[in-house]
Amino acid sequence: MEGVEYKKLLGYAKTRFLALGPAIARILELFDPLKTYFLKVKGETFLKKFFNDSMSKLWLVFVKEQAEAFKETVLSIEGENICAPDVAFQLEQLRASIILRKDENYFSPTMESEIQALHDSGEFSEKSFNAASSCFYDAASDYLLEWTDQFEDLRTLLWIGLRATPTWPNLNASMKFVSLRDKTFDVDVVSPKLFVQFGFLKNYCSGEKISEWDKQGTPTEDRWVEVFRMMMADKIPFVELGKIVQFILCLPGTSAAVERIFSLINNLWKSESSNLHVNTLRAILLVKCNLTFSCTEFHKLLKSDKDLIQQVSGHEKYAFKASSKSETN
Repeated sequence: MEGVEYKKLLGYAKTRFLALGPAIARILELFDPLKTYFLKVKGETFLKKFFNDSMSKLWLVFVKEQAEAFKETVLSIEGENICAPDVAFQLEQLRASIILRKDENYFSPTMESEIQALHDSGEFSEKSFNAASSCFYDAASDYLLEWTDQFEDLRTLLWIGLRATPTWPNLNASMKFVSLRDKTFDVDVVSPKLFVQFGFLKNYCSGEKISEWDKQGTPTEDRWVEVFRMMMADKIPFVELGKIVQFILCLPGTSAAVERIFSLINNLWKSESSNLHVNTLRAILLVKCNLTFSCTEFHKLLKSDKDLIQQVSGHEKYAFKASSKSETN
């Protein structure tokens, strides 16, 4: 529409840290006008001191870039389909990136430009800047190390992401991990069968295949779907391997999934306005969590599935309705 200016809406986050990056980005966009304004306003001593400091803009850029790195990792580990080993891997990658930034004294092009401008004006204090940035990297690295201590027992399961060709020690350790938690999983019976399945897995998950998945950004669960489909096509049993993979992929890395369910329940089930039965609430949650189509996609699904349309328009009672009625009688 002519005369209308469109702006991307900022996302809302209850976690203040996730809102830090966008907030600082907005301050940087308006840095010069804000500086002019607050230097003229009376009584704003702290802000005047901040804007009078020639290094203030550089520090804002630095904090913004660190916040964005953390934000990307947080959004990734709180995604819909992610297991505990994947969370551990993401956090290790973040910590490794932070250590590498410190060791290589890495700065983005934006920061290099700001540093050069301060150098040219003689206002850059390299010693104090390097000391402060190094202190931040050390603190962030130590924090992540403490925060990931809970994943120590899962380090033997990191191979489940199929980011490298699996080895027998990987699979053997995972088999023992599962057997300690599932008493029906007999190692002596499982091991010989699992080793045969490992042979196919090793051959299929070659370096070339791993690179292909990485380039396409294939998530862990889709990699395993492809593996099991190929094993089915070649008529190779994978019961034992399937149980191990299923067990590991079901390990939650964060409480985000549970919190999302509770959030949905709170929106639907309110004591003052809803008398939903537990079974009805469960049915609504199942639909909301599993039916993620858009309206257009759902319309196409209905048009293409005649059996589903016939069931919807039919007069037969749903299976759960029939069973509940018989239980009542």
